[in-house]
Amino acid sequence: MFSVAIQLGSPAAVTHYAPLPVSPALRGYAAEESQLRVTDVKVPVSITGLAARWCPTGRDLYLEKVRKLKVPTWPRSVLGKVVDELLVGLHRTGLAVVEDAFESDVAGRQTFDLDATRTTILEQGKALVGGLLDAWPEDDKSVKGLTLEAFAEQVDPGNGARLIEKTTEALFDLIKHETDILARYVAERRHVGGDWMAEVRATLTRLQTGLTLDGKGFRAVTFGLSESVRPDFVYAVTLIGDLKAGPYQAYYEGVATGYVIFAEYALHRRINTAAILAVDLDLSNGRVASHQVKIIKPDDELRTRWLTQRDDALSTCALPAEPPHPTDTSYCPECLYRRVCWQDGVVGGTPIADGAPVPPAPVLASPA
Repeated sequence: MFSVAIQLGSPAAVTHYAPLPVSPALRGYAAEESQLRVTDVKVPVSITGLAARWCPTGRDLYLEKVRKLKVPTWPRSVLGKVVDELLVGLHRTGLAVVEDAFESDVAGRQTFDLDATRTTILEQGKALVGGLLDAWPEDDKSVKGLTLEAFAEQVDPGNGARLIEKTTEALFDLIKHETDILARYVAERRHVGGDWMAEVRATLTRLQTGLTLDGKGFRAVTFGLSESVRPDFVYAVTLIGDLKAGPYQAYYEGVATGYVIFAEYALHRRINTAAILAVDLDLSNGRVASHQVKIIKPDDELRTRWLTQRDDALSTCALPAEPPHPTDTSYCPECLYRRVCWQDGVVGGTPIADGAPVPPAPVLASPA
């Protein structure tokens, strides 16, 4: 996540720390006056789940959270897991390589060599890819019993091996993209001069990963959320963010806002800036299609929108039965649950309810 650390920590990033006027009742740490806290939660929801809504009636959320149906896909089950862990691992190993090189320089053992440092990071990053793909699927119950090769063949019959090959190439390209951003930044700071090594270290080391914000003293259900509130990164304590595999989506604002609100609760401080790193991989050509760090300001409008989404999600999950099929089916062709809601995945055909096709209504005979 070199790109995130550099965008949030470079000298020009001081604007990310500007004050943001937010209503006191919409801050996560607000207590008695809070508009955000809830009680009597039947089924808590995840921060991403409550924002990533496709179905107008909420069937997608209900099927996942209440009926516990998981629909494995390559982007969700493979890329969503591997890209996240890869960039976290690359940041940690890359930072160690940079620090070793800096220390060798200041100790007089070896002059800092940017090209050699970049090459080492690339090599270690590629090794990470192999390890992550070999370790898949880890704890993903929706693909339990499947190897990566078998799942790839299931996703793309006859082309499973090519899918894995192009995925690997795209991940290698992502490593190169992130490492090149780091190398350009280091070269720029070295050219500017001054205590440039300290500046580079400060920029990179402020980024923290693997933090779980909820616990015994800060329960996720206080905000109607499911356990394990883990943003992908926290920067300098006061900036929060998440990583998403795929092109940037508008609902990511809701994800970022949710993490901001809970971070304010757990850390008891104002969080005025969030970031989303959206990485889209082109698996046809084995390369990075897009790579964007999006800065989000969680103002009153975004917080109120999140509150509405959260309340709607909790209401949906508390329903006594499955929500009806939507009248507007324009979103259905892209929905993960299309084959769970429509027989053979044919949108507008025979609906499926409670796991079984719904027989058509009988046709009444016309009176003679």
